[in-house]
Amino acid sequence: MPAATAIIALVSTAASTAYTAYVANDNAIDAKHAAGRQADRENAAATEEANAIREKARRLKGQQVAELAAAGVKLDGSGGSADTILEETDRLSEQDAMAALREGRERAAIVRDQGNLTAGNYRSRAVAESLNGVSSMIGQVNSYRSATAGTRFANQIDQDSASQSFARRNAPRYSLLGSGTGQQRGLN
Repeated sequence: MPAATAIIALVSTAASTAYTAYVANDNAIDAKHAAGRQADRENAAATEEANAIREKARRLKGQQVAELAAAGVKLDGSGGSADTILEETDRLSEQDAMAALREGRERAAIVRDQGNLTAGNYRSRAVAESLNGVSSMIGQVNSYRSATAGTRFANQIDQDSASQSFARRNAPRYSLLGSGTGQQRGLN
């Protein structure tokens, strides 16, 4: 019965360890995927923000052109002060759009890094749980061996004693002179 109990305990520990490691690894995969999705949302939001900045700049530039034309300023692309104002509007708005994209990429990178750290933590937990389970199973095997060592030793002694007794036993021998008790009379 102790053997059956020990085997059940080993199987139970192995199953529990395997399941815990599986769940931890599955959580690691989920964390990494979730971080990737969040990073994609950060990049998409940054792209939307950059597009909104560019659209606002186009409207502002249109408004500037209208105001300059209403004031009688000629916009001929000759590099005058009105053209410089419009070029400056384009340049500054593009800088703002690029800054929004850069900040979005940075936020996405941070989210991905956090996801990778979380995944690493889950994987470390899976390894630790696996090692803990193996250690527990080794302990159970050693405990079983200790518990049954005395029984096996006693069985071995009984077997050795029985073998030695059988070898020393005075078994009857048969000869032409008749049966004896193992020692022939006068033939010692």
